[in-house]
Amino acid sequence: MIGEHQVDLRDRSNTRTRFNGASSLVRVSVAIQAEWARILNALMVPEYMDLWLTMPGTERLECCPEQRFAGGFRIDIFADGREPKTIYGSCLRTRQNEISYLWERTHGGNTARSVVKLRLRSGPRRCSLQLKHHGLWSQNEVEWYSRMWQESLERLRDVMESIPRRVEQS
Repeated sequence: MIGEHQVDLRDRSNTRTRFNGASSLVRVSVAIQAEWARILNALMVPEYMDLWLTMPGTERLECCPEQRFAGGFRIDIFADGREPKTIYGSCLRTRQNEISYLWERTHGGNTARSVVKLRLRSGPRRCSLQLKHHGLWSQNEVEWYSRMWQESLERLRDVMESIPRRVEQS
C-alpha cells in the first residue's frame, strides 16, 4: 500500500539515493495525558498539524490539505530572508493504532522521500506515541529531523495536555 502510494506522489527521475550511514533513522517517543482519539485526530488532520508541528530555523509554517491525492497534505515553510520551501506528505492509517506519513521534499533539484511511522499505545490515563522516521539522506538531515520531531512531539504533548481555563462571569 505504501509503495503503491509513493509512485503516485511524483516522478522519481530526480530522487536521491538514501544515506548509507548507520543512523539514517530517527526515533522519538513521548507520553501524553490525553485521549487517544484526540491525539490521532491532531496527527491526521492537516489543519491541526500546524498547532504542534515545529521546524528548527523556521519563522513559521502552514499545513493544509493537498488535493492532488487522498490523505495528502502540504507544509509550507517560511524562514527569514529565504525562499519558502514545501514538503508534501500523505497520511495513511496503516493499522488501528498506527499512521504513516509519506514525506517528500525537494532540495537542489532532487526529490527526497522518506517514511514517518507513528504508533499510539493507550494506557489508563495516558498514551505513548512512538515515532520512527525512516530513509533519511544525510547525517545533517538525521540531526535536523531528530531535533524537529523531538520539539514537535513535546509541543503536541503541551497542546493535548493544556486545559482550557474557564472564564468566570461576574
